Amino acid sequence: MARAGGYGLRIEQDMIPVQPVVRKTVELFKFDPFCVISEGTLLVVAEARDAERLKAALTGRGVPSAVCGEVVSAKEGLTIIHGGKKRALEHPKTDPYWTLAAELAR
Repeated sequence: MARAGGYGLRIEQDMIPVQPVVRKTVELFKFDPFCVISEGTLLVVAEARDAERLKAALTGRGVPSAVCGEVVSAKEGLTIIHGGKKRALEHPKTDPYWTLAAELAR
């Protein structure tokens, strides 16, 4: 989305809601939930002044939501911050789901 829009992103990974069932699955199968198929995931870019109101509206309808980042200049790039450490946000080369599925099929 950011590349197509010509802007950068700074994302706080620790702010992204992860459903309890997903957390348990991650613990059981040892994979990164941020690098797998994301059915049921909605990413919204909104004006900063509207972010909290939008979050409240979604939460009020039972949709876990969070303000977890900000749009920055394309020059600043795509950055994710996790545990206070910054790194480049890169699209996974391979979805770990398929590796896990192959292992479980054996």
